[in-house]
Amino acid sequence: MPIILNLKLDGAPVLRGFDHYWSKVRELGRDGAEFTLVDIVGWSNGSSRKTAGDFVRRLVDKGYAEAAGWRTENSRRHRTYRLLKRPTDTPTLGRGGTAGLQGCGVQQMWTAMRALDGFTIAELTMTASTDDHAVRYQTARDYVRRLIDAGYLVGRSQRDPNLPHVYRLKPSMNTGPKAPKILRTKLIYDPNRGAIIGAAEAEEARP
Repeated sequence: MPIILNLKLDGAPVLRGFDHYWSKVRELGRDGAEFTLVDIVGWSNGSSRKTAGDFVRRLVDKGYAEAAGWRTENSRRHRTYRLLKRPTDTPTLGRGGTAGLQGCGVQQMWTAMRALDGFTIAELTMTASTDDHAVRYQTARDYVRRLIDAGYLVGRSQRDPNLPHVYRLKPSMNTGPKAPKILRTKLIYDPNRGAIIGAAEAEEARP
């Protein structure tokens, strides 16, 4: 389940999409209160309501919420929902209610980086992989390169040039347990600081 952000580079990003909906749902569903899609996105009939509806359906499929009843507003009946689980982080759900794997590899790599004193790409791949989700070498290499560009990692040369390069997470950039995320705009967003880290990099769109 992707994170959608409307970024303000001179301050903390404002969440949109699924993260925004989850924040709203947690607020609306506190203490067993029921909520509707109208409560989440207002009276919009556009893409926002469709996206919010898809998100709520996935919450129900996975057991985070349940259909509770109906409410009538402005002569219209609206399905109400009730939260069953309220974790702080936005649930990552795939289609059909299955647990989504998108972002799992990144989180596993970040957790491994914080635990390792130093690592090669191959060591990171092996340490970060689990029985449920294996991290590919190319994925690890690309993530390491992005974190180097953003100033999270430093390379440590070895005497033998034939040996693989060793990397280390800077203590000052060990910002917390949540993995910095690579956004489609090639920015790195650190959810622990609520900030963009490193210089912005834009790619020219192909026709």
